[in-house]
Amino acid sequence: RQYLAEFAIKILSEMKMKYGLGLWVDGTPMDLGRDYSLLRKVSEETGIFIVASTGLYHFPSCYTADRSEKEIASWFIDEYRFGMEGSTVKPGILKVASDVAGITKDNRKRLKALAIAQEETGLPLYVHSNHKGELVNEQLEVLLETISNPEKIIIGHAANRPDADYLERILAKGCYIAMDQCNCAGYSMEDIGKTLVKLVEDGYEDKILLSNDLCIYTDFGTRNNTGFHLSVEQQIERFGHIFTVVY
Repeated sequence: RQYLAEFAIKILSEMKMKYGLGLWVDGTPMDLGRDYSLLRKVSEETGIFIVASTGLYHFPSCYTADRSEKEIASWFIDEYRFGMEGSTVKPGILKVASDVAGITKDNRKRLKALAIAQEETGLPLYVHSNHKGELVNEQLEVLLETISNPEKIIIGHAANRPDADYLERILAKGCYIAMDQCNCAGYSMEDIGKTLVKLVEDGYEDKILLSNDLCIYTDFGTRNNTGFHLSVEQQIERFGHIFTVVY
């Protein structure tokens, strides 16, 4: 953990100097290993504001199985009001997710719980989706049953389907989209760039968030490629993609 802190501090400090980085939004919810104390240490050492998240990923869990939507929502509302895990550190963003399983009974409960939390706290809600079929529209249908202001919703990973017509149907609902996988979505920057130009020409410039969806460290879905196998310079190049290529 100490090595991870030092590694992250080096990367963020260099990016601050090279690109003027001043804000880092961490989208790791509690069930993906969020570590608020590590985030706080890195923030204090680098002088970069780090926004921590609360919420849930899409994996089914015994933690949600027997609890109501309101009970689940209360976890995140309490973290917003009182701090995370007994600390004074509060989340600045909510997260929820649906993926290949679609909107199951358990996933619908998670979506509803995070919608309740969003409406209660006013925090922005980042929505993970795989952009297959009509999944995003199904997610939005559930969320907007509770959320009164669609501008509080950010649909993530939009670069996974750089289809301007498709993305404009989402944007027309009033939410934001995050083009946050431009260097790992499987599409060329030429295709993504053409889509971005079309969206800007059609008046959606203020509803597009350009960002990265990368990890400095992860033990999620991998045994060896944790992030430590890359040098500080390689990590800066990966994260710098948003400044050097996309923007």
